[in-house]
Amino acid sequence: MTTPAAHREVASPGAAALAAEAARALVQTFRERAGREPGATAIRYKRHGIWRALSWGEYRDEVATTAVGLRSLGLAAGDRVALMAGQSLDWFVAEVAAQSLRAVVQGLYQGASPGELAGQLAASEPAVFLAHGQEQVDALLEAEAEAEAGRALADHVVVADVQGVLRYEDRRITSLEDVRSQGRAALGEDPGAWDRLVEATGPDDVVRLASTSGTGGTSRGALLTSRNLVASWGAAFSAMPAPPGPKDVAVVQRPLAYVGEAASSLVLSIVFGVVAHLPEDEELAAEALVEVSPTVLVDFPRTFEVQASRALIDLETGSRLKRSAYRAATSLARRAVEPTWRGERPSALARAGRWFAHQLVLRQLLNTFGYRRLRIALTGGAPVSPDVVRLWQVWGVPLRELYGLTEHGGVAALQVAAAPEPGGGLEPVPGTELRLAGDAEILLRGPGVFRGYWQDEQATARAVDAEGWLHTGDVGRQGAAGIEVVDRRTNLLAVAGAEQVPASVVEHALTFGPYVRDAMVVAHGRPHVGALVEIDYDNVADWARREHVLYTSFTSLATNPRVSELVGRVVEEANLRLAEAGLPPVRVFRLLPRELDEEVAPTHALRRDRVEAAFGELIDDMFRNPTDMAGGPGTVGTGRRDAPAQEGGRAT
Repeated sequence: MTTPAAHREVASPGAAALAAEAARALVQTFRERAGREPGATAIRYKRHGIWRALSWGEYRDEVATTAVGLRSLGLAAGDRVALMAGQSLDWFVAEVAAQSLRAVVQGLYQGASPGELAGQLAASEPAVFLAHGQEQVDALLEAEAEAEAGRALADHVVVADVQGVLRYEDRRITSLEDVRSQGRAALGEDPGAWDRLVEATGPDDVVRLASTSGTGGTSRGALLTSRNLVASWGAAFSAMPAPPGPKDVAVVQRPLAYVGEAASSLVLSIVFGVVAHLPEDEELAAEALVEVSPTVLVDFPRTFEVQASRALIDLETGSRLKRSAYRAATSLARRAVEPTWRGERPSALARAGRWFAHQLVLRQLLNTFGYRRLRIALTGGAPVSPDVVRLWQVWGVPLRELYGLTEHGGVAALQVAAAPEPGGGLEPVPGTELRLAGDAEILLRGPGVFRGYWQDEQATARAVDAEGWLHTGDVGRQGAAGIEVVDRRTNLLAVAGAEQVPASVVEHALTFGPYVRDAMVVAHGRPHVGALVEIDYDNVADWARREHVLYTSFTSLATNPRVSELVGRVVEEANLRLAEAGLPPVRVFRLLPRELDEEVAPTHALRRDRVEAAFGELIDDMFRNPTDMAGGPGTVGTGRRDAPAQEGGRAT
């Protein structure tokens, strides 16, 4: 790992340089870096189990031939390119190539239902659908079967791996290699063609049509410019104590259809020179983390929550010596970290104790997940439990929550490092203003604010006022460390006889620990709070085997009375935390009979309207027959303690 000073020396643009980067198209910065250091490694990607390197010069050539080849298909400025290619090198190349043409990339999630895909493509009308292989082409064809009879949802279908579609009779299909061959031929006749395309680009070109998460009910297409991406993510990374640079490495963890991943990865690579690593498959991303051991990581909260649960289960089921060593190491590390949460410097003795704890115990825990070398770790895209943030900080990962939304490129502010509390204190990224409106809504203004919603002027006018303030829909409050996020306005629970309760805080209390994967709390004006709980199948199944509880499926496990007792104890623990925060307890709960699927956004945030639609009868029954009482007044924390205790906010 390089020192912070070394990073500053070779790596990161200062405030003035970053402003200059934001004032030109990202693809122009790409061309400049590729010309300045053509032999340096730009990207590493895994293919057939082997990591391979792509230099900046090779990267530039791939982008140029792809861009000019796509132009030969008729792709022009303002046209849409729909990408469905996983975490692949082809996606990176195609995205930069599209920016060269001033075209607009629409990222598509693999696994989207035919209906969802049909709706997105019908709205955007892409000129090109770029697919990785047969699976993605089949998804397009299924979506077209859902669309209006006989309607094609893309003019051209470009396929990277054509092996599975060779016998398809669709005349729109062409291979990506053929497109690049046309580009190479055109560049052979006119070597300056791509350079002229790049010269015509500008910072306010729309480069992304990004789907909002739809957690509030309606998903829209947000138009993002090159300036938006650089001014948001570039500013965020520059705000780090030791910003990233060419000696840093990152692993692409999240789907590139998510604008936060695509933007952060492109900006890290192109603006800061960080070497991005692309796993061979989305399912192998965790394996790539362990192999690469990155120094910079941006990931969903769900990943850190799952990894923490895995670690806690492993520690609880380990030997007595292992448990004792972990608890001693955690105690030593906590003494050094807790002062930093108060903005204080830990004593030399506490720092020494943490060093020994890390070297002897915690280092091995971090190695399990590939987190040992992390010096920049950000999480966002969905609410995150502050307990999880604190736990990883104690273990040695400098995890910080970011605050952002699609309409601001994915990031607008960072949680104050010394305040990992619910909502945190927010530091807006340099160049962005953040304030509270009279009704406590969080407002943002700056170069990261999006251009508007695709073909929806009315929604755009509601989102951005005449003074340029973006209305986020989030409620905030002024705290000691700055503005704190309370919750989405639509997530505030109306509890009879009480102030509105932030649902995410209650849900964080429930999901912290290994046995609850997800939870959604409801009240709807009733006098108490209820919760729908999805068990963590893997961890609860492990518990069931240890406890000799018989089951055959998720449903049989979730409906087992002993599992209900287990979750009841989790709810009691959560209610202790809620009482400390002055919030009402969860008085009744129901376990979901199946795993959540379409009710969860790709960012792992709950689509609350879909959950209520799918489990409306269960909610009604929960309040009509409140037999599963879980810790009310006078009974909070009095449940049995024979289940494994949860680590984190309090030592056990």
